Amino acid sequence: MAHQFIFLCPICRREDSVSGSRCRECGSEIVFQAGKFVTSRGAWTPVELAHWMRENISLPQDAPTLSRRREGIPAPLAEAAFRISREAVLRQGRAAVRFSGYRNYFRRTIEKPVAVARGKLLLVENAFLFVSSTETFHFCLGDLTCVTTNGHYFEFKIKGESFYQIDFREESPYKYEVLFRKYLQEYYARQRRTVLEFQPRIRFAAPTRKIGSAPVALPDQPARRRVPERLFIWAIQLVLRMFFRLHLRVRVEGKAHLPRDGFFVALANHQS
Repeated sequence: MAHQFIFLCPICRREDSVSGSRCRECGSEIVFQAGKFVTSRGAWTPVELAHWMRENISLPQDAPTLSRRREGIPAPLAEAAFRISREAVLRQGRAAVRFSGYRNYFRRTIEKPVAVARGKLLLVENAFLFVSSTETFHFCLGDLTCVTTNGHYFEFKIKGESFYQIDFREESPYKYEVLFRKYLQEYYARQRRTVLEFQPRIRFAAPTRKIGSAPVALPDQPARRRVPERLFIWAIQLVLRMFFRLHLRVRVEGKAHLPRDGFFVALANHQS
């Protein structure tokens, strides 16, 4: 299994050759210590190494690898592809999962991905294909609305369809996010368009929002609320506290860690 982050060896530049702490091709050791990836030729922070890999990976595959990957692919498709992946599983959000919480005040339906084909991903001019032994899935680059990585799978969205995932068992999913960004940039550059963002959706212009021009002055100290205002806020908090505790049965732990005075920012872990 390829390393989830290092998809290009910083020594020999071979793709998906780093397993654990060593490159299978050149034998170089890569150790993560003190916040950096350390090799015989220097050390990189994760940000520096990610930038180096993005700059140095080539969109077209090298000829020997491409020739080996063509095995089992129909000849016309294999000849048209400039990059072919190893074996992978194509998944799509086709199973609806419904759940509710807070005594049914909150309801949501999500799409659970299910495997739809096992085969290889092919990149061709203006499109990409997923070829299995029984079926070929064709996707036009112009229909892509998002490309990203969720940590385990490469994900993409197509106009009018539920999301897709590709499970690369022997390749880095992050590598394909980088490749598809280059792929889309080149595709739209031929149309004289520049992609500014790839997720949560592909954008060609920065979103705009009207903002008032009045200057904002921040006081040196927070203004003290008047007694009626404090009583009103206290009453609202009391009602909400009783509603959450008695009806929804919400429990709060760790309040001792919150500052009693002044402002603070709470960063909640996001899991979905």
